[in-house]
Amino acid sequence: MRSRRRIALILGFVAVSLYTICASAAPDCDRNSKGDCWDEGIEYAGNINGRYPIQMLLKLEGKSFKGYMFYESTAKYIFLQGTVTPKGLATVKEVDEMSKKVTGVFEGQLGEAGFSGTWSSPDGKKRVPFKLTAIPGTAAAFSGQYRCEIKEENFFQTVELKVDHGKVEKFTIISGLGPHWHTCDLGLENLTQERGKPYILLLPDGRFQSESNKLYGDQRERIRVKETQNTIAVQFFGSWRLACGLNALMADVLINKKTGKCKALF
Repeated sequence: MRSRRRIALILGFVAVSLYTICASAAPDCDRNSKGDCWDEGIEYAGNINGRYPIQMLLKLEGKSFKGYMFYESTAKYIFLQGTVTPKGLATVKEVDEMSKKVTGVFEGQLGEAGFSGTWSSPDGKKRVPFKLTAIPGTAAAFSGQYRCEIKEENFFQTVELKVDHGKVEKFTIISGLGPHWHTCDLGLENLTQERGKPYILLLPDGRFQSESNKLYGDQRERIRVKETQNTIAVQFFGSWRLACGLNALMADVLINKKTGKCKALF
């Protein structure tokens, strides 16, 4: 009897731990923001020191802004906050949300076309250049076909994606969570789509109903398919991550266009 209770506690801990990781994948917006605040920001892509590709989103709020970024090599979301002067001189800090410690600082010229300057370590001992270009604001019109698999302890996810000139022709994500693999299959038949700027939006068609309107004033949950020079990012916003229940969470996905391999983007 005790062993059964112990097993149940372990399984519960695994589910809650992975829920915490996956549920925090797409960073939350302020509850007072209007609509989908991540659609309102400016997205950038580029590199640090010519060697480390990164992607960044910044949303200006007066003289300050918030946002997030990730290194394509590690695929981990990092919270950003900073300030900008009327002349466009910006200071953006990488902040670890658990410890609240600053892990890096971007300083440079910020504008709608790009963001460039110097990245430094928190102690200022390491300083290297960075250069980011705004992702084009025109409607997404890329093409490509990908199939990849993510395998981690107590979690797996497979992704099939085919895009033809900005139209998603095939989209399937099969996700499983926990040692006994409760799986969920989310396919294109569950979704409608529209071309956004600069990404494709996949929206619920009624089968999967949103259970939350805390993040979105229009109550439309989004799956974004976005292309940059090196990657395709598939990002879930709002209740999509829990559409199949606690035992089948869906993680954001970062696909390497050159190798075809993918990573869970947490």
